[in-house]
Amino acid sequence: MTETDNHETAGPRWTRWITLAGVVIAVVALVTTVALVGPVTLWQQLRMIGPGFIVILLLEAVVTLCDSAALSGFLGHQGRRPSFFTVVRAQVTGRAVNAVTPLGSLGEAAKATALMTATSSQRAIAAVIRYNLASAGVKLTTIGIGAPLCGWLLDVPHGLRIALFIGGGTALFIIALGMWVIHRGLLATLVATVRGSRIISPARATAWRKKLAPIDQQLRPPKHGPRLARWYPTGWIVASRILSISSAWCVLAFSGHIASIGTMAAVATAGQMIGIAASIVPMGIGIGEGGTAALFAALGEAPTLGVVMILGSRVTTLAYAAIGLVLLLSASAADTLRKRGTRTM
Repeated sequence: MTETDNHETAGPRWTRWITLAGVVIAVVALVTTVALVGPVTLWQQLRMIGPGFIVILLLEAVVTLCDSAALSGFLGHQGRRPSFFTVVRAQVTGRAVNAVTPLGSLGEAAKATALMTATSSQRAIAAVIRYNLASAGVKLTTIGIGAPLCGWLLDVPHGLRIALFIGGGTALFIIALGMWVIHRGLLATLVATVRGSRIISPARATAWRKKLAPIDQQLRPPKHGPRLARWYPTGWIVASRILSISSAWCVLAFSGHIASIGTMAAVATAGQMIGIAASIVPMGIGIGEGGTAALFAALGEAPTLGVVMILGSRVTTLAYAAIGLVLLLSASAADTLRKRGTRTM
């Protein structure tokens, strides 16, 4: 057991209110997103998918369990740690908030604060950052290896082939840069960058580096222990990504089109680049449809299939987010009533 584990303390009391605030924001954003997309459009897409919608929802639930297993693994197994149910609830909270808010970052804060109720703040923050770094690494590796292969093996226009090669090279460069920054100290590097812009004083920068040093230490890959134990959380993320691509394939299949392996390989690579660009707006409204339609057209498929896939996935995500938020609000209300009942006894 490490020194950090010996001195873990309970999460701050305000973390519960931060989590609830994130859920409330997500509910408002969910309603707004449904209004922007159009209830009629969503209903028509749901009817097109038909009963297969249940299968897709179940796939999304398994994706969440895989992501939760990864997050639980990144929390480690020593000291005070949350139960798997708590991790699942935090993951559902984060994913629901991310789905309907821009940039997909507010949900990560909600996820961390939800974990802080059952473990130390440093441990929760480090686990969420490690999860996001591993998730980004898997996506970038997929682009870095898969995009050039798609450009080489698939019959695509010259412009798209060049974009795939450039995107693959850029992804590999970002991976190498990220590994160097993590080894140097991710948060220490961020503090140094902020200090370099003279936003904070040298004394504050020194205090921040000292406070964040334990988190930086946890972000570095462990050098000891069984290799399987070090890599299995990332394995769960890989499984999650495979299931997510399978879910997109099911959307097309239940809508009446069986996509080829080449098409789905392009979706898993070039589609990732479109997804990164689309993340600047909630659920990628507009950017996701346009970019994916252009990708399908370049692959010789009907552009409307790209729109069908994005809309179908969006319907699933909205339904998942709605169900998750209802369950979370119900659980929070039950916890509040139980605590009040305990006080009155």
